[in-house]
Amino acid sequence: MTYGDDPVIRTRTEETQVGGPPAGGYVQPGYAQPGYAPAGHATVRESSTVIGGRGDRSHLLERFVDLIFGIILALITLRIVLLLVAARESNSLVAAIYGITEVFVAPFRGIVGVDELDAGRSELDVSAIVAFVGWALIWLLIRSILRLFRPRGTYA
Repeated sequence: MTYGDDPVIRTRTEETQVGGPPAGGYVQPGYAQPGYAPAGHATVRESSTVIGGRGDRSHLLERFVDLIFGIILALITLRIVLLLVAARESNSLVAAIYGITEVFVAPFRGIVGVDELDAGRSELDVSAIVAFVGWALIWLLIRSILRLFRPRGTYA
């Protein structure tokens, strides 16, 4: 796999024998077997070359989008897990994760009737789950749009 700017070139060649005696070599007189050409053999060569692939710059943008949304979804997942295990908000790492993910969860608050479900000190952040699904759908939409504008391979 190549991640540079050089194009990736793949060539595939297939050869097919057409005509000639059948596999067993024996043909009954007066019987014409499909694909049998008594006058001789013919070879059909089919070749295709694909120019493009992972070396294109368009894939760099796709990988960047994957990285950004992967980080967002991982942070939201961490938020859900930390709230489920009742992590202490006085811890600076936990507070940082809550603060960072609040930016991504806030637009999805109020979509469903219940934002949180409490069970003792643990809580299930329903808004974070809705946000996870929402950001995943936005990610898929952006990837689909980027694929529309991806240059296709050239077949020769």
